[in-house]
Amino acid sequence: MYKTILLPVAHDAENNLVAPLEITKLLAAEDAQIILVHVMEVLPSYAMGYVSVDILQGTREGFQDEM
Repeated sequence: MYKTILLPVAHDAENNLVAPLEITKLLAAEDAQIILVHVMEVLPSYAMGYVSVDILQGTREGFQDEM
């Protein structure tokens, strides 16, 4: 069993996080730390000006709720 597990995830509509998280839990020791790393495509700097703070916050909250 592992005490620290890094789980890279891509949080988007096509990916279901349930299966990878369940497998991670099976590999984890009772007192393990599971670290999720959200992997995403880098947005061009000019595009960031079009992404509102509300959308970024909503995405973050949605991800936290799913976990």
